[in-house]
Amino acid sequence: MGRRKTPNIGKAINGFFSTVNKMAKAAARAEKQRIREQNQRIRQAERAERESMRRIEQLAMAQRRADREYEKEMRRQEREQQRAEREREKVEKLYAKQLAQEQLEAEMSEIESENEEWTTVHTLAGHIVSLDEINATLSRCDYEQQNIDAANCMFENPYPSDHTAKIRAMSEADSMFDMNTALAELQKARELYNNLNFTEKEPTLMMVRDILTKEAENQIHSFLPWKQSRLRKEYVDLYTDVRYYEMHDEWEKLKKEYEDMKAKFLADMESKKSAVEKIRDDKANFLTKRTQEIQEAVLKEWKEERDTYYNNLRANLQDMISGDKNYIITAVDSIFPNDDLPMEYFVDIAYDEKTGKALVDLDLPEIEDIPQQKIAVTPSGKKTIRQKTQTDLRSDYAHCIFGLAMYVASNIFNVSLKIQDIEISAYTQRKGENSAVATDQYVFLVDFTRELFSLIDFQKHSSAEIMEAFKRHYNMTKTYDMKEIDFSSAYGKMETFVPADYNDFI
Repeated sequence: MGRRKTPNIGKAINGFFSTVNKMAKAAARAEKQRIREQNQRIRQAERAERESMRRIEQLAMAQRRADREYEKEMRRQEREQQRAEREREKVEKLYAKQLAQEQLEAEMSEIESENEEWTTVHTLAGHIVSLDEINATLSRCDYEQQNIDAANCMFENPYPSDHTAKIRAMSEADSMFDMNTALAELQKARELYNNLNFTEKEPTLMMVRDILTKEAENQIHSFLPWKQSRLRKEYVDLYTDVRYYEMHDEWEKLKKEYEDMKAKFLADMESKKSAVEKIRDDKANFLTKRTQEIQEAVLKEWKEERDTYYNNLRANLQDMISGDKNYIITAVDSIFPNDDLPMEYFVDIAYDEKTGKALVDLDLPEIEDIPQQKIAVTPSGKKTIRQKTQTDLRSDYAHCIFGLAMYVASNIFNVSLKIQDIEISAYTQRKGENSAVATDQYVFLVDFTRELFSLIDFQKHSSAEIMEAFKRHYNMTKTYDMKEIDFSSAYGKMETFVPADYNDFI
């Protein structure tokens, strides 16, 4: 045996220390790396903290800016709201002012219109008809009554067209002939006919063999392929003709049923169509006949109404010419009072056929009924509403009652040509001194003559001025206070009154 080699202890120790040294260096490197990584993490944490603080500061700054912008916007909105509120208040004030002005103008217009109605009654006095005009109207009446086609007739209802008759006939026809139901039934029958289709295909030998082949595949099976094929073919060949005739017979039956049903639907559709045509023809015939009947009836009624109008007009004109006492009194009673005037008044008449003189008692409206306000113009030229003074009221009342007398006379003169003079005695109800009881007090007496009355232009002069053209008597002060007149001397004073020159009033 060879000698065993002894271990090298020094080398082992050196290796140990070398390993320990390496481990120490590795540990030092690891510690250094750990410290470096720790320091890096600390720096990263510091950077993250600084970044977080920076973001927090940025957010705080942004929030402060946002708060400032919000406050700024709120102040702006508040200013806008205040401005809008001021504008709204300004507009409301302007609107209220405008509305108040419009209301004031409307009120003033109403006051002016009301005063006009009360103080210009005489301007409603109409044209006084003459004998020549009545004769001309009678001639025109005869001509128009005999000539239906005359233009610009006094009878204002036009010749009736057949349009109204057609509408009435159509309404009756619609209720008698139910065309809508007939049309709906025809449409239903047409849809049934058009929707009727025969979709069954006529069977062929190839179709039958395909069906039998599928049946054979489902019913015939064999372990021997050649035998299975032969049996299936024999099955198809055996039943082809029989099945074909069966299927064709069934198809023929279905086709016949379809054709029968189609013929039935066609006959029903034609029947419904004939019914519609019959209703249409019957309705058209009815419309033609019924329109003619209605038109003839309407035309007859129109002619009767027209003849009645001209006959009554002719009779009225003849009465105006002849004018007996009963006719005149009845006619006057039917005229007054009317709705032409805003005031309350009453007329009583007596008529003297020998002299042609109408004696009228005129119950006047009260002075208290006169409108109490007037429109005045200030020194600056602005219109304003003022309460009338007593002088204003009495002046308006005098013009009102004088004008009323002229309006009444105008209507009475046109009742009959026989009336040549109208003597009006006008009275009102007043309370006497130391008395609470109102009594009738006559305040004026006037005599209107037809000849002069028919010449006056009532639009150019006031009623008080026109009174000066006729014999009259009244006791009116300079402040228009109408005193009661004494009938014991009234007629004498009226007869001695010298009228103004009538040429001043025409």
